[in-house]
Amino acid sequence: MGIIRNLPLGEIDLILPEGVHTPSPSTAELARLLDVESGDQVLELGCGSGLLSIVAARLGAGRVIATDLDSRALSATALNAQKTGTAHTITLYEGSWYDALPKHDRGPFDVIIAIAPQTPGPLPFGPKYGGWDGTDHLTAIIDGAPAYLKPETGRLWIVAISLVPVSSLLQGLRNRFGDVSIPRETERI
Repeated sequence: MGIIRNLPLGEIDLILPEGVHTPSPSTAELARLLDVESGDQVLELGCGSGLLSIVAARLGAGRVIATDLDSRALSATALNAQKTGTAHTITLYEGSWYDALPKHDRGPFDVIIAIAPQTPGPLPFGPKYGGWDGTDHLTAIIDGAPAYLKPETGRLWIVAISLVPVSSLLQGLRNRFGDVSIPRETERI
């Protein structure tokens, strides 16, 4: 179990089965910043325990689609959605990023949320690493977002850690979207 406090609309006590990580401080901080509005269509890529999907549902999202590669994460999200009374709002799909979405469920979305693996490594270590500079997954999410977001009003929420070249990520975001802001910077120890 993991209690995440100081969230919009109260705390959430998550069920965290073996193999599903406790949400990081960055994930909890993002949960506090989300700008989901009533009726929004939300996509969370890489849902883990389901914290961000549950927060989006509690904030009034009309529908939340949550994806993850790991079936344990999807099971945890399902359990946590049931426990928090948000299961009727959240739909789960297994797979990688946008590829997990079936043809009939591809948006457009008001909000896309993603916290991708960003640990850099010189070799392809698999889906838990972010490539040689840590940005492979983030770049895939950013590049794919315009096809799934509502034009003009869609919002993409991502977390970038200091291990990756944040300035080049920001430039890529600005090139793709124009209007980009950093709502909060935090320090992790």
